[in-house]
Amino acid sequence: MPLKFLGTNGGYTSDAVEAINYAVARGVKISNNSWGGGGFSQALSDAISRADAQGHLFLAAAGNGGSDGIGDDNDAAPHYPSNYDIPNVVSVAATDDGDALASFSNYGDSSVDLAAPGVRILSTLPGNSYGAYSGTSMATPHVAGVAALLKAKNPSFDDAQMKAQLVQSVDTKGNLTGKVATGGRVNSARALGTNPPPQDTTAPETSISSGPSGTTKSTSASFGFAASEPVSRFECSLDGAAFAACASPTAYSGLTSKAHSFRVRAVDRAGNVDATPAVRNWTVDTVLPTATSPSPAPSASTRDRTPLIQVVVRDTQTNLQKANLQLYLDGARVTTFTYDAAADVLRYTPPTNRAYGTHTVRVVATDAAGNVGNKQWSFKIVR
Repeated sequence: MPLKFLGTNGGYTSDAVEAINYAVARGVKISNNSWGGGGFSQALSDAISRADAQGHLFLAAAGNGGSDGIGDDNDAAPHYPSNYDIPNVVSVAATDDGDALASFSNYGDSSVDLAAPGVRILSTLPGNSYGAYSGTSMATPHVAGVAALLKAKNPSFDDAQMKAQLVQSVDTKGNLTGKVATGGRVNSARALGTNPPPQDTTAPETSISSGPSGTTKSTSASFGFAASEPVSRFECSLDGAAFAACASPTAYSGLTSKAHSFRVRAVDRAGNVDATPAVRNWTVDTVLPTATSPSPAPSASTRDRTPLIQVVVRDTQTNLQKANLQLYLDGARVTTFTYDAAADVLRYTPPTNRAYGTHTVRVVATDAAGNVGNKQWSFKIVR
């Protein structure tokens, strides 16, 4: 089923969406997409996702670089539609007759799946003739053709099974390591089971490389993570919510003051899921420590020239210790006070008589998150 939505002057994304919808509505299970350009389109992404839901495999050319004729890194500069992170998309790079990546071909260690021959490929031309052309648009039909053979041999295969067979059956090539996710070039014989590849049943391992831990007063959090396999995708969960697709780094904002838990798991291209997600627990604390029930009471008068200075100092998240507290009497720091952590009570008795008149006490408490609470009051010693 040939579908055309581009002319000599290009075309519209809306027409691409219409073409995909048309093919899927008529039961087409594999499409070759030797086209690309433009930025991210939610409408196009949604159309490909709907195709995925119908078991449709979407083969897409990885692109041919920019005006300099040198291939670009799709991991750094996404190329669409090959960069849509949708399970049914297979992104194809181009190789030459020596299995080296073509100089013009885009690449991507995580965003391009595999390669296929794409240099000086003989093809039909208008006017009942033939010609040799190069490009990822010439490479992609090779993979689409293998997918069609695979579907013919295994009619029950859905798009996930076809994709898994394609990426697991490549011929690995050193020239392609780090350039495409599989590190290989399509192999039709292996894909069809003439020389079947070993099945991947090993789940990837997930690790968290950055993000908050312990206690923090920040209500935002950003986590970086990675997997043991470069072809993995990720699913994240915050505070026990259902896992959902995500990418590193993943950020959250507006977090409430409480304990939080972030989980992330990798899912490889064969569908193996990390059964032990990586976990990072931390606490958001935005509440200041409090100091209450001061004694002598604010503005009170006393005849005691060595009065017991006492105040209750508490924090909702931190089990305060003496090291969290500072005491000042008349502007001078006092270090010989005691703090009863079980009762949350700071106590200090001046060792010598204080002068008659007004005296000022200030208590500063800093919790584990760095929140600072202050309490200052004055009392008077009278004759």
